[in-house]
Amino acid sequence: AQLAKGELQRTEHQKIECEVSFAKKEHPNSHLLAINEFAVHMGRVNSAVRFRIWFDGVPHGEADDREIIGDGLVISTPFGSTAYFNEITRGQFLSGIGVAFMNTHEKTNHVILPETAVIRTEITRGPATLAYDNASEYVNLSEGDILTVTTHDMPAIILMPESSI
Repeated sequence: AQLAKGELQRTEHQKIECEVSFAKKEHPNSHLLAINEFAVHMGRVNSAVRFRIWFDGVPHGEADDREIIGDGLVISTPFGSTAYFNEITRGQFLSGIGVAFMNTHEKTNHVILPETAVIRTEITRGPATLAYDNASEYVNLSEGDILTVTTHDMPAIILMPESSI
């Protein structure tokens, strides 16, 4: 009834998009959207994932070859920063894109980037798994696969009773 009467409060939340470019061309490239986060995790419980990551074309990481070894990473929106990102970092953020690293060999802190940032990640040793927004499907990743994450042009719109905000 409140929707029909126009009594709901409109809020907009930033979304992020991920273009997955597979090194092996047996799979078509994927284009995914998320309001919370994209999470890359090791594909086998007994084997770390290795990756390189660039923020606006600048490599990130401490090692000479910039390779990061660990359980994976989470790329989050401010809305998603209250969930998985917060569980890893014990922090939240209000604007931009957050990147949190899971159990890495290198001493790598999380990073908050402007919402205009382009985040590119290359899997240098897999297998790895890409999950997003609690979706039931996930994407298997292998060596050479590249993820490019940016802010999506259109926000997510949520309508709620004013008393809920």
